[in-house]
Amino acid sequence: KKRMEELLEAPSRTLLEQAVLPSWLANRRWFAGKDAGIDSVHMAYGVRLGDAQHPVLLSEIEVSSQGQVSRYQLPLGFLAEDQVGAALPQQLALSRVRRGRQVGLVTDAFSLESFIRAVLQGLQAQTVLSSSDGEIRFEPTPRLAELGLGAESDVRYLSAEQSNRSVVIGGSLVLKLIRKVASGVHPELEMGAYLTAAGFEHISPLLGSVVRRDAQGDDNLLMIAQGYLSNQGDAW
Repeated sequence: KKRMEELLEAPSRTLLEQAVLPSWLANRRWFAGKDAGIDSVHMAYGVRLGDAQHPVLLSEIEVSSQGQVSRYQLPLGFLAEDQVGAALPQQLALSRVRRGRQVGLVTDAFSLESFIRAVLQGLQAQTVLSSSDGEIRFEPTPRLAELGLGAESDVRYLSAEQSNRSVVIGGSLVLKLIRKVASGVHPELEMGAYLTAAGFEHISPLLGSVVRRDAQGDDNLLMIAQGYLSNQGDAW
């Protein structure tokens, strides 16, 4: 694709909504509707993030199943053919596409380091993006600047695949993508913000959030950034 936005236009959009996404979603651990079956998938919006070399669409999809409509966050990115050795982006690819002269894969952008770095830059710059479904606001807390993270900070994906995928930046920040999106107060964000502002030291401090504020003024949490606490072992 010459532009990632072409994924929102026919015929690409029709192919994604009717054929590609229903089969792709059925294989994702975070997708809650596998047993019920999918009646339809609709791309709610898409808005550009990142630079021309690493184009990404922040997007959400609406999945209809047995009369219920659920929203999921699915950022879309492009992986050029000469980068296809990357295991995770290749594993999560939706389809093969041509972008100008380039051939490659459309994949879940959260698997691309360039997307993670773009989100970090968005938080540091307090970016606000306009979409057809409300404003997407990158909101840092004062603690973020103290970490001194930048373009050279390493990116490490946590091995356990949870409902919400997580990645560690610079060994000090963990960025979590919220897959199932719902409007209203998110308890993890609310508690983290309150306890961090109060100076409580026994939690991972809140470093920032990415929120979509819809036309009704309601917030929908898309991503949350917290301090990374290393530990031995896991919760099992």
